[in-house]
Amino acid sequence: MDKFTKLQKGEQKVKKNEPEIKYDGYLKVIDYKKWEFIKDNDMVIILPYLRDESQIILRHEYIPTYQYHYRNSNDYKNITNFLTVVSGTVKNGETLQNTVRRELYEETGIVLSSMYNIDIEKNLFISKSDCGQYHICFVELRYNDFKITRPPGDGTEGEKLSHSIKISLGDIDEIRTHDLITDYMLTLFKLKYMGKKQ
Repeated sequence: MDKFTKLQKGEQKVKKNEPEIKYDGYLKVIDYKKWEFIKDNDMVIILPYLRDESQIILRHEYIPTYQYHYRNSNDYKNITNFLTVVSGTVKNGETLQNTVRRELYEETGIVLSSMYNIDIEKNLFISKSDCGQYHICFVELRYNDFKITRPPGDGTEGEKLSHSIKISLGDIDEIRTHDLITDYMLTLFKLKYMGKKQ
């Protein structure tokens, strides 16, 4: 039979591996196994492709994060909006497919047909210092797959200062990206739909 002191030591070992929340706000900072990282919300990353129009849809998004980074730059000092993929946070209890439908409607005005099958292509961690994941989705659309309305947005100030734009496939190589996930999605799109090798 184990002595009580042995049981106490064992319990302490288990507690050492329990996550400790260092900060809890919009995101969490967690200490787990002597490793501090961010617990961000999962996000869907969407690249809509309007096949009949030979166009993709991107966001011209108001991003203070990038503004902060470029605040002393000569090239981007006065730029407020940057081209990004359509993206959105997965809400508690919401399926990835429903998040895709909601974000497409809020940000682009696209209402998908109830018959349209949404396929999540890949799930990627944002970085090794963040346990949130990107859920990647290409939405290839023909005329009968959707209808388009005025996008309502999500009510945030940032979204009011942002809008979606259509870009012709002929101009895709001219797109200037500023974040890894947008660059990655455009590279995958070229390989998947345009047969372009990088």
